[in-house]
Amino acid sequence: MPVRNEMPTPEEAALVEKLLGRPAKLPYRIATRCGDGMPQVLQADPVYQENGRWKPFPTFLWLVCPRLRYEVAKLEAAQEVQMFSKRLAEDAGFRERFVEGQKHLQTQRLALAEEIAGNPLPDDVHSVLSATNIVGSRSMFGVKCLHAHVAQTLSFGSNPIGDDVLARVGPCDKSMNCRQVLPPRSHGKAKR
Repeated sequence: MPVRNEMPTPEEAALVEKLLGRPAKLPYRIATRCGDGMPQVLQADPVYQENGRWKPFPTFLWLVCPRLRYEVAKLEAAQEVQMFSKRLAEDAGFRERFVEGQKHLQTQRLALAEEIAGNPLPDDVHSVLSATNIVGSRSMFGVKCLHAHVAQTLSFGSNPIGDDVLARVGPCDKSMNCRQVLPPRSHGKAKR
């Protein structure tokens, strides 16, 4: 599924702030939407300026759909992060698909960073964005947060962890009430 790259309306920006439980710290666009049109995944800028220097922000995809966040948080509470870590270690085909997806993500993230900060990127920024996975881990096989893997699958595809999680929790469609806003802390950690 291609990234939509849509700027939020003022109403959507207010909804996103409510979903996150705080204002977004970085500029973002709407990458994907739920079946009812609500923002589902946000794509933040993978670089930002601080004290006149560009800084990397590798965890640039944020899952904001309340239903998906709630369902994914239940899987995390059931120790599914550890299960996926074990699967990456033991299942060569799964691991190969995961690495391929992370390399695709790194390419997309670097291209976006270069659009924003210019090419070439500062060495330290390039190093982080080219060496980390979707959760910001320098270990290619760091799973850490299932929400981020789902956000990658919804935005770019090519993440077997996100694929597996979505197969279990089901996609958002028009019949679901994804607009129901739950308090941010009741359905997993608020993602940036």
